[in-house]
Amino acid sequence: TCSGDLISPDTYANFVADLHTEICAEIQAPSILHICGNSTYHIPHIARTGAAGYSFDEGVNLEMAREHLKGKVALAGYVPTVEVLLQGTPDLVYQATLECLGNQVDILAPGCSLPQHSSLENISAMVQAVKDWAASEEIRANVPNIIADVSMSAQAALAGGGAKKERSSRRRRKAKRE
Repeated sequence: TCSGDLISPDTYANFVADLHTEICAEIQAPSILHICGNSTYHIPHIARTGAAGYSFDEGVNLEMAREHLKGKVALAGYVPTVEVLLQGTPDLVYQATLECLGNQVDILAPGCSLPQHSSLENISAMVQAVKDWAASEEIRANVPNIIADVSMSAQAALAGGGAKKERSSRRRRKAKRE
């Protein structure tokens, strides 16, 4: 992976971007480059890869993405995959979708992938938000700002052991069943 969480911008620029450029040149169709995690500092190098689109997660600095890529590379993303699509409510998915649209993504998409256990209600909420966005100037004028709060809450839960506690709880329930 070439996530900014794992490799530096220099490593991306000096070793990976050239490979992405070669791959994009070989593909005989528009390509979308997805980089997981916070790839903000890779952005200045992404435009030269030849990718038609850049798919990203919610941790990316959108201002920087627009500054370097708008008009050159389509921005695709970034409804949070786990905290919103998988674990969130339909209302949270709806609000996060409106925020992504309000932040001028060119292609609305999950931040990473669509989790296989996402509820149909959550997927429907994402679709409904797009329809409402297209139909209502009032909705377009009142863009929510919730994704950063959701991400910070998830990080705080992990830091407090929330994920570890949940795994331990699942192990105990499994042990009782056996």
